[in-house]
Amino acid sequence: MVLETELKLRLPPNRNAAFRRWMAQHAAAAAPVTEQLLSIYYDTPTLALAQRDIGLRLRRVGDHWLQTVKLGEQAGAGLHQRQELEAEVSGEALELERITDRKTRQLLTQEDVASVLAPLFSTDIKRTRWIVRDPRGNILEVCLDQGTIRAQGQSVKLNEVEIELKQGHVQAVFDLARQMASTLPLIPDPQSKAERGYALCRNAALPAASKARLPPLRGKQTPHRALKMIVQETLRHLQANVPGLLDHDDMECVHQARVALRRLRSARKAFAPLTTGDEWQGIMTDVQWLATLLGRVRDLDVFLGETLPGIEAALAPDADFTPLKTALHGQRERCRREAHAAVISPRHDSVQLRLLAWLNQPAPRPKGKTVPLRDFARRALQQRWRPFARLARDWASLSLEQRHELRKRAKKLRYAAEFFSPLYPPKRVARYLARLQALQQILGEMNDSVAAQALLGQTLAKDAALQHAGGLVAGWLAHGAHQSERQLPGVLKRLQNTPAFWRRPDAAKRRR
Repeated sequence: MVLETELKLRLPPNRNAAFRRWMAQHAAAAAPVTEQLLSIYYDTPTLALAQRDIGLRLRRVGDHWLQTVKLGEQAGAGLHQRQELEAEVSGEALELERITDRKTRQLLTQEDVASVLAPLFSTDIKRTRWIVRDPRGNILEVCLDQGTIRAQGQSVKLNEVEIELKQGHVQAVFDLARQMASTLPLIPDPQSKAERGYALCRNAALPAASKARLPPLRGKQTPHRALKMIVQETLRHLQANVPGLLDHDDMECVHQARVALRRLRSARKAFAPLTTGDEWQGIMTDVQWLATLLGRVRDLDVFLGETLPGIEAALAPDADFTPLKTALHGQRERCRREAHAAVISPRHDSVQLRLLAWLNQPAPRPKGKTVPLRDFARRALQQRWRPFARLARDWASLSLEQRHELRKRAKKLRYAAEFFSPLYPPKRVARYLARLQALQQILGEMNDSVAAQALLGQTLAKDAALQHAGGLVAGWLAHGAHQSERQLPGVLKRLQNTPAFWRRPDAAKRRR
């Protein structure tokens, strides 16, 4: 059984020639080999293999057929690691008795499994591969894959680069990828070909927006391990929404990608003692740059898709909103192009690859005694709570800028609370988070009004003909903000009266 370790990277098809030139000029590689690969993936009608995280395929390479079983996918936000069992077979038919791992062979040869195994989807790939030896003696296989995935009468194109570690240290994979990404638009891709095939079978060829997931932290883990789990999840969250953002201009994918970036920044601050140094500072500078560009698109999406339609329905007899919408759609298109250019830029690729490289580095040796994760979490949450509580105490006298800051502090507290929530009693966590989210909702509505009026101000300054419709919208927004503000005292008081779940250091111990 062999452990396969590879990094998958999306590459726009129109950059294939540039990639080939890069390999010829920069990689110390032998002459490339090109081959056509036809792969057929098998499963049962109930997808029993996928449920057990097993991949089974036949692949034709030239005149030969190979049977491959892949076990236990570990996809680290782009880096894929699986145990692989491979054997040559006589033709286009499974030979399950050739599987060398006894447990896997017994599972797949059971009558209720073997009798219903059937082709599920296929891939037809033109692969060009290079063998690269770097200066430190690491051996890497680099593949450019171009082709099609087919399932149940549907198909989807594929164009990707794979860097597989054949011998040496895994950091060599990221070193080579970062060299490539300095001039080529290569985005780490968490999806394998098999995952795309299964998605096609589920009629899910169009990528749906993906929301954040909660890493299963445990009290016995170190803070460094917890941080790695959180960063890996935020990176997965970001990567999962990039295809929908780029290929389909999905406004929810834009929103979720921005949320992923905010959560990454919050994680860095919550784990500040572990994220010092120029490397982290550089990553966060680039994360803020991308979040700002996505934020401009998101603000316009909310205004055009949610805020303005309701206002138009109520006030349409009094004004023609068409010129205003046309102007805002033009502004949105310009912001969208800027955001798309940023997402496929080397700067964004570098952010992801630097984070992936950090995730795959060994944990540093602790200096002195390691702080237990629950103690670390309690301190981090207190550090998020104190500045929020100070500002919330005098909310009635806060300026617009200070209320915006209160909203940001509430969001930082919420993200930190969510990160560490698995360490504490669920009921206490749920009650606190529900009241914190209720406050965020009110503050968010007030902020949306301010953001929308700022958008209006920029647009109206460029075209006086829009003043009438813009004035009606501004008045409606001001009224809505006032209504939200009236709810704020009660929501804030309920949160202030809710015990902070992290303040009982023995509560998590009793839960163990």
